[in-house]
Amino acid sequence: MSLSSRFFNRQIGNPFSLSLSWVNLFFGVWSYQEELKLELPTQLQKAGQGQFFTNVSLWITIAYFSLNILIHLFEVQRLEKFRGYLNAVALSLESIVTTLYWGFILTCKHLIVSGPGIPLTLDLAIHLLPFVSLSLEYFCFLKRWPVTYTHALVIMYTLVIAYWFWLKYLLQADSLYPYPILDVDTSSRVLTFALVGVLLFLSFCLNKYFHSVIVKVSHDTKKTV
Repeated sequence: MSLSSRFFNRQIGNPFSLSLSWVNLFFGVWSYQEELKLELPTQLQKAGQGQFFTNVSLWITIAYFSLNILIHLFEVQRLEKFRGYLNAVALSLESIVTTLYWGFILTCKHLIVSGPGIPLTLDLAIHLLPFVSLSLEYFCFLKRWPVTYTHALVIMYTLVIAYWFWLKYLLQADSLYPYPILDVDTSSRVLTFALVGVLLFLSFCLNKYFHSVIVKVSHDTKKTV
């Protein structure tokens, strides 16, 4: 088997996928520990780091790579479908985290950042590395997601609603929301959350579509070699 065939092997036991998972598990845990050392602005301290959508996504990413390590090491075939679902959720979330975060940073930083910000290395570790790694994992090492579009729509809006109530649980009556863009009246906040749900679903659709394109191109390339 050629190196290319071994790299793009979409079966359980791929050493490249396992190595990627170890690296990302390390950086995921490290970056969250570093975040815990940072002092939040006074108005955000009560709710802690768990209030940030970025960190909720990071937890799911860490869970995915932890599961992936177990599946590869112990060849747990029965969890392969669940792994596909979890990858779909994690990559959809991290796609939106990366796109929205860097988009706002470059255009309207004041809408998502309260305070001085964080060191660049940590910034890249939590706002870019998870997206890049999950994309590499999906497009190179996994089969197409087993998640239907209907199920994906339900899952994405369930996540959005869960985050809404998670914030309600964490925030005190006098607390500000973790992102300034959410410190608006309730109807505007509902609209923002609804839009995030749409973006999550679109992210799922685009990633699933491009997976088919990339796999087709790679197969066509192999035939011509």
